[in-house]
Amino acid sequence: MKHISGGGAAVARRTSAVAATEYPELLTTEDVARILRVSKPTLALWRSKNEGPRWIKVGRVVRYPKTDFDAWYAALASGGEKVSA
Repeated sequence: MKHISGGGAAVARRTSAVAATEYPELLTTEDVARILRVSKPTLALWRSKNEGPRWIKVGRVVRYPKTDFDAWYAALASGGEKVSA
């Protein structure tokens, strides 16, 4: 813990040795609904049926790890031919 004094009072601030970039990027329900062009209630229905992209709960908030979402989305491809960039 690093102590910073200011205004006569000591304020404690946690310093972390773990960089934020070591954690997966998390998408919100709004992000996923917008990307897939479905409603938030549709995503809730999919979660209740254990369908759709993998999700986690952070407290009461639902988040979608971006790497898992990307893999799930890529696996949806059906038909047609893959075009190389």
